[in-house]
Amino acid sequence: MWRNKILKIAYITPGSGDNFYCQNCFRDDELLTSLLILGQDVRKIPMYLPSGYEKSGAQGAPVFYGAVNLYLREKMPLYRHAPSWLERAFDSQAVLRYAAKKSGSTSASGLEDMTISMLHGEEGRQATELDSLIQYLRDEIKPDVVHLSNALLLGLAHRLKHDVGARVVCSLQDENEWVDEMDGSQQTVVWGLMGEKARDVDVFIATSRYYAEKSRKELEIPEGRIEVINGGINLQGYEQSELPFDPPVIGYLCRMSEYFGLGIVVDAFLELKKDPRFKNLRLHLAGGYTGLDKPFVDKQVARITEQG
Repeated sequence: MWRNKILKIAYITPGSGDNFYCQNCFRDDELLTSLLILGQDVRKIPMYLPSGYEKSGAQGAPVFYGAVNLYLREKMPLYRHAPSWLERAFDSQAVLRYAAKKSGSTSASGLEDMTISMLHGEEGRQATELDSLIQYLRDEIKPDVVHLSNALLLGLAHRLKHDVGARVVCSLQDENEWVDEMDGSQQTVVWGLMGEKARDVDVFIATSRYYAEKSRKELEIPEGRIEVINGGINLQGYEQSELPFDPPVIGYLCRMSEYFGLGIVVDAFLELKKDPRFKNLRLHLAGGYTGLDKPFVDKQVARITEQG
């Protein structure tokens, strides 16, 4: 029924605070760029931290579920009675960007209870934040579609569907990276809650058959409700490199962390440097890191320095 119609789309995505390379944030922004090129009316709704990618040109919105206030309410019950002026101060762009630089915002360690509470949606401890988000969507955007960037946001789905009246779409991307850091019992609870909340989603989007099947089993999603849309690469603005192959260079572009294999890359680099054929080999690292990653990154730099 929506063929050839311009849709109002609210795209809800966790912000990275412009602190490190986030492959999902980058893919989200490329998706928004494509939707805008197709003539759709898209608004990006950041959660937790400001968005780190603004290439798409999609009109933005305030940050909802501000990370600092969310963390303080979780860890300090007395803060739940804090005055509104203090909450507004902690939700400012400057404070949230500073917090992003100091935190390990992509790690579930210590945030298991908050993750579970978020998935409880209107029954969780963040119900007030959900009220604010729902009111903003109803009053300011009135979307036809709300797209959740990952299944960890499924606690929002019920009210998005029933109180906003929008169709709900959810991308499936790397939820396991967050859940894998929890102990077994908490993993079971989180996957179970995501599966329960998945009932309010009209369609799920996965970028590969493998992850679609993995998610279908974990979330018990019925056949036919997951669409596989393979990711593409926009080559506009890129040219074939004119860089020489001497000296040879190994390039790494990702968040610099143990989880993403930076230690393995350094191991391989140091091993290759022992071979006289690769005495001029260079290693170029890019992508940034969180506060929790810094000790690991410093250790890798020290290893390279110690070996000259």
